[in-house]
Amino acid sequence: MRKMVLSAFIFMAVVLTAVSARADTFNDDFSGSSNIDFNKTTAYYNSEEGCMELPLQEVPNALALQDVGQGYAVATTDGIKMYELDDATGQVAENPAFSCDFATDSIGVAIQQDTLGIWSITRDSVAYYRHEGGSMADNPHLKVSGLSNLLSVAGFKNSDRGIVLKEDDDGKAVVDRYEVVGTQLQNTFTYNPDITDPVAVSIVNDSPDFRLATKDAVYYFMYDDGTGGYVEDPAKKISGLEDIAGVGADNTGNAIMTPEGVDYFLNLDDGGAVRVDDYSLNASDKPVAVSLRAGTVEYAYINEDGLLKYYTLDDATDQVVRDISLEPSAAFSLNRGYLTPRLYYSKAFSTAEEYDAVYLEAVVDIPAGTAILFQVSSDGVNFYDIELNTWDVIPKGNNFVVKAELSTTDSSQTPRINRVELTVGDDFQIVANVEPEVAERGRNILVTARAVKVDTGGTVDMDFMTAIIPMAEKEDGSPALPGGQPSREVSMTNTGSQWEYIYSIGEKTLDDRWPDDGIYMIEVTGTKGAVRREARISLEIRGHILNRVIVRTYS
Repeated sequence: MRKMVLSAFIFMAVVLTAVSARADTFNDDFSGSSNIDFNKTTAYYNSEEGCMELPLQEVPNALALQDVGQGYAVATTDGIKMYELDDATGQVAENPAFSCDFATDSIGVAIQQDTLGIWSITRDSVAYYRHEGGSMADNPHLKVSGLSNLLSVAGFKNSDRGIVLKEDDDGKAVVDRYEVVGTQLQNTFTYNPDITDPVAVSIVNDSPDFRLATKDAVYYFMYDDGTGGYVEDPAKKISGLEDIAGVGADNTGNAIMTPEGVDYFLNLDDGGAVRVDDYSLNASDKPVAVSLRAGTVEYAYINEDGLLKYYTLDDATDQVVRDISLEPSAAFSLNRGYLTPRLYYSKAFSTAEEYDAVYLEAVVDIPAGTAILFQVSSDGVNFYDIELNTWDVIPKGNNFVVKAELSTTDSSQTPRINRVELTVGDDFQIVANVEPEVAERGRNILVTARAVKVDTGGTVDMDFMTAIIPMAEKEDGSPALPGGQPSREVSMTNTGSQWEYIYSIGEKTLDDRWPDDGIYMIEVTGTKGAVRREARISLEIRGHILNRVIVRTYS
């Protein structure tokens, strides 16, 4: 019998009795990402913490600046808030008449600049809010629900039209154009640019042209009057970037957001763009939303803590400077909950031989309201539910993949996978026992073991078995043996029905060390061919047989 160990992730807070083998080992403690199959994985790889977890909702358009006047709309958990500069105080203040307190689930906003109408998206809907009767109206006819995977929204400057960016099941961008037709909000055009990893869109000035940002590039799409659709202008593409998280664009330049700051790229007459250092920012507070005021080098971003920071161009120094008069004093609460469910796939681990027994161990964090479901495949296609820390039997194969579904019912909490270890081999395990359950010094114990098939429970013939009595450490990791004394490994006897070894417990020499009172561990190892299986059992020692008090009664 042969087996291989495939390590790919997870550690449990409670260590259970393990049956394992160590031949070939593949490790992935998530200190790197080389064993993650990103073609299938939708969970988030947290490189800083070294784990897999649910991704947070991205909100690149949670902020939208007004083009006329200095104000902005922010999508928060308390609704969409409109802020404008108060000339009397010289500070921004909320304008309740143009806020949408009812839109508490918005993740992105855009402003119709002529009327201050507001476009809003959630993860699965798009809405257009107009100012009616002194306040913003929540008109059900101007809302489209039942959508999915919406990422970003941008509004035409001077008409009741907007574009919405979403991601399809293949990770590609889809751009839908919505407009008010009569009294209804309708999708009037869909564009599929065949671009992967979409992030955000931004309308360019008063034109219907738009920029589309992916994780590593910013594309430019021109409106085609003949077809009513769009065509890419490759000369205006900005490439060679990384970690793009948002974009604000106009005819002059582009405010491109990354987790490290905001890079301002000035458009060049002959195509492309160049980064202007004096207009750019290095920000250590991790921006999550950005907006550019069209026609100016003026932009704002919101960081991961919800603080808005506003930057304008200082004509004297020709550099962007922070303007705190345009910043509210309090942080915003953005709709950045964890997205659920999401999947993790390991890359395939191939073995020279085919195996049908798997043993999955994991180091995980599972807060209340969260869950992780593990599955294993032996062919990379068909997956089977697996219980951690126990042998399971699946169809025989040699192309093993670990899959995990992470989920939460509390959007503020995520489960995490920190490490996994997958052992594969032939279908058997070691079952061990010790008698009596509570032993005494000066008395013998009987250690028994046998190998059984996982699926049927039938006995498996072994070449030999050994036992370590006791192991060098107790179950809690503390030393078990007196200093300098090694563990004793003994060969067990095959009786036909099981393997046995009789061991005499001697006298103690040191408190809290073998064989003083306490709980110790015994490890039994069975070998068949090139395959080894281990089982660990606990043994309690309590007192000495000569210290027993024997009470006799006579009648």
